[in-house]
Amino acid sequence: DSLFNIFNTWLGKAADFKWTQIVAGKPAFFQLLLFMFCLFLGTSLWENKRIRKRSMLLFSMIFFSLIFGKYADPMGMLAFVDVGQGDSIFIQAPFHQGNYLIDTGGTLTFPVESWCKRQQQESIGKKTLIPFLKSRGVKKINAIFITHGDEDHMGELVELNKNFKINKVYFPKGTEKKAAFQSALIRLRAQNVELQPILAGRKWSFAGAGWQSLYPFVAGKGENNDSLVLLSQIQGERFLFTGDLEKAGEEVLLKKYPRLEVDWLKAGHHGSRSSSSQAFIGQLQPKGSIISCGLNNSFGHPHKEVLDRLKKNHVHIYRTDKMGMIYFKWSYFSNKLSGPLWIKNNVAD
Repeated sequence: DSLFNIFNTWLGKAADFKWTQIVAGKPAFFQLLLFMFCLFLGTSLWENKRIRKRSMLLFSMIFFSLIFGKYADPMGMLAFVDVGQGDSIFIQAPFHQGNYLIDTGGTLTFPVESWCKRQQQESIGKKTLIPFLKSRGVKKINAIFITHGDEDHMGELVELNKNFKINKVYFPKGTEKKAAFQSALIRLRAQNVELQPILAGRKWSFAGAGWQSLYPFVAGKGENNDSLVLLSQIQGERFLFTGDLEKAGEEVLLKKYPRLEVDWLKAGHHGSRSSSSQAFIGQLQPKGSIISCGLNNSFGHPHKEVLDRLKKNHVHIYRTDKMGMIYFKWSYFSNKLSGPLWIKNNVAD
């Protein structure tokens, strides 16, 4: 019994290291049924030496298909994760060839008296984002794009780094001036995460799509109008991710790209009336807009003025506070994009 307890203790400690963890992801229902059937069959036939090896070989094949089956999945995903009052967009390439995030979610903190603070408060990352990523079989995040320095966009960086290997973090130049973000960068740098401040003009290719940073043009201070704006074309559909960009930033963007049009718009600043101006919506002419916000949030997001403006321009509205996670899927073997789809518990098939 003592030896068993020692073994169990050390096994628990080993599980805390990233390199010892196996993240298989959420298996398909038929895989689970097949696994249980083979397990039952293998144990039932164990006494029969003639077929023991065959049954165990079959069981082993099914077991390893559960672990490594994610590398045979031809489906890609773009998901607006429901992280409450914040932003987090997840992109996964087909065949599990890359995992990427735009923002991490987090909780905005305001000065309050000590008696108002909870003794133990679980983070948004632990409750929603991290379980969702593990359900998708994520063990490594190739890159995280932080749009700006507010905690509801970058607050889970450190927590994510505890659970996954992060290769790179991109952020607009000047965002490191914000104290909370600067503190997170210090911790990430200590873990050898590559940190890259950027401006407009950078281009990438991942998840079978082209990506480009459109804004900002000059270093800022990590505020709303310093938000990183990303444009992507996935399976022929154009997506624009605007962070918390407000009207002043939208005007600059329109002047620089007077012919910019998109299919899907991530509404700026969670549907605040300070963003999504008529001029902006009128030029972009999106067919759909995704608003990431918390249910019954204290800011009143999304604002009725913005919702009315989107409806007036015949833009379909999708909201994480009402629908949960909103996501798109596509196959490596097809040029068709499926979605938007949505699911309340953040775990999509």
